[in-house]
Amino acid sequence: MSARRRELERHFNAFMEAGIPGLRRQGYNATGYMQLVQATGSHYAAANVLLNSPGHTHYGFQRLHAMGRLDASAEYAASLPWFQELFTQDQLYEARTRLITHEFDLDAALTRAAANPPEWLPDVEALEDEEELQATSSRDWASWPFCCGRVRPPEKITFPFLQGAAGQLSLLSMVRQACIKYSLQTPQMPSADRSGKPRVPEGSGQQSRCLVGHPGCH
Repeated sequence: MSARRRELERHFNAFMEAGIPGLRRQGYNATGYMQLVQATGSHYAAANVLLNSPGHTHYGFQRLHAMGRLDASAEYAASLPWFQELFTQDQLYEARTRLITHEFDLDAALTRAAANPPEWLPDVEALEDEEELQATSSRDWASWPFCCGRVRPPEKITFPFLQGAAGQLSLLSMVRQACIKYSLQTPQMPSADRSGKPRVPEGSGQQSRCLVGHPGCH
């Protein structure tokens, strides 16, 4: 299991756990649900059990509906954009169907949630970047259509111009946008002239300036 998935599961468990005290104050102890959590080991595991029963709404869901608190349901939590990847498409369809058929305005709720994402989300996104970078071999990087031929394995490269935008776009997506935009049409490494600078074939559409700022590429 990747570090990103472990963190997402941990935050899902914390999200569900944080809603329990409020429900108890409203008179609902969620006894059956909490027994399922104890039996399966976590809120995430319990949510999987609940969502793997197509067409069946459990007692807890019906009780939350009567209370006007479907925002505290596992179905809603699974539908949040940052938790969706933890679940299958069938599970997400089931969650959405249950919510909508019980007159819960899911789209409006998700819009409000997206306007105020959790503070931990950038850290989880950074984990994704780090894992993808570590999984990228030298050969993979060499095959990318970068704007110059001086790309080396990622552990040897820093991208100082990206630091100010951390948390807005993922590192890899920014690199792709910056470099592939100025690349050759095919992922081949340009040859170098006598000075060691990459030679740009005529008509290739490649810019002579390396946007990433590799030494000697300007």
